[in-house]
Amino acid sequence: MKPQKRIRNPQLTRAKILNATLELVAEKGVEALSMKEAAKRAGVSRSVAYMHFDDRDHLLKVANSTVSERLMSEMTSFDANDTLYERVFNLAKVILENPEAAKILMVDSINGFRLNRDDPLFTTVYDILKELQTLGVFSSEADIEVSTYIQLSSIMTVLLLREQYKEASVTEIAERYTKEWSRMLKSQYSLSKR
Repeated sequence: MKPQKRIRNPQLTRAKILNATLELVAEKGVEALSMKEAAKRAGVSRSVAYMHFDDRDHLLKVANSTVSERLMSEMTSFDANDTLYERVFNLAKVILENPEAAKILMVDSINGFRLNRDDPLFTTVYDILKELQTLGVFSSEADIEVSTYIQLSSIMTVLLLREQYKEASVTEIAERYTKEWSRMLKSQYSLSKR
């Protein structure tokens, strides 16, 4: 009997290496990432990993892009009629349902790799805050750029809540976060009126 020929799928292999990279960085941090470890986790040889990515930095850059696109796709899929509360709640759920991606995003922002003013995630949050400012919900004196970075850093808050309350549901944690976020926004608005 003739052995069956193995079917190669470059897109699937690349996706497996990227997913392995996301898992590694989420579990062990960016320092633990190497081409060897990513290949091993993906179940491919190191030479196969190098066929898809030039080096560790290239792999990390593509992983960062993948994360940003994944979160952006999830974040912008809300209904146009959703209230701000619903949008924040849905964003918190997206973070809780994609913890590896959110952790990669946080690592990137801390290391200064990716989260800049041109990043689609930054632009989305910036535009929402600018719209709130125009509507008078957000202080007219607020520095929108700084406020955007503050809002994006709150991703860490959601992840910390998930770690502390593992027995709680995604919905419960998202509700707690959104309620407090709303209170803080209202407080900032009322402070700006003084």
